[in-house]
Amino acid sequence: MTDYDFYLPDQPAACPRCKGPLAAWHGWDGPCRRVTWVQGESYAKDPDGEANVISPDQLAFVKLPERFEAHTWCLNCWLGLVGTGVCTGRRWSGWSLTDDAGLICEATPAGPGRRRCGSCRESWEERETVAYRTCPNCDRLTRLIARAG
Repeated sequence: MTDYDFYLPDQPAACPRCKGPLAAWHGWDGPCRRVTWVQGESYAKDPDGEANVISPDQLAFVKLPERFEAHTWCLNCWLGLVGTGVCTGRRWSGWSLTDDAGLICEATPAGPGRRRCGSCRESWEERETVAYRTCPNCDRLTRLIARAG
């Protein structure tokens, strides 16, 4: 038996600090049998088809808890990230992110193609489709929140 599972969240696809590649998300809250969980899906996958890890019949019975964590790091700048997942029923339905110190702040839109850090109040250019990014001024991990109205 191995000691972790793999996780494929919707966000982020690249490092929020340097846009570099992220290592594989991994965690210990599932069955810890090297299965892969995909956000939005209800059942684990065994992408390598390793019968000695878990049988296809067993995959239908493993599930994630209501809340779980997964960890990764950037292969360029070594930023550590922690994701917290939420399940609704069996389906992995939500994902929120912090850095490895448990810190995150909200960023708000500051005009078209710009956002403002909730910590230092500096603004910078960034696409609205990028949910997570570190502030170029204070290096805090930020999450873009939608403006009301």
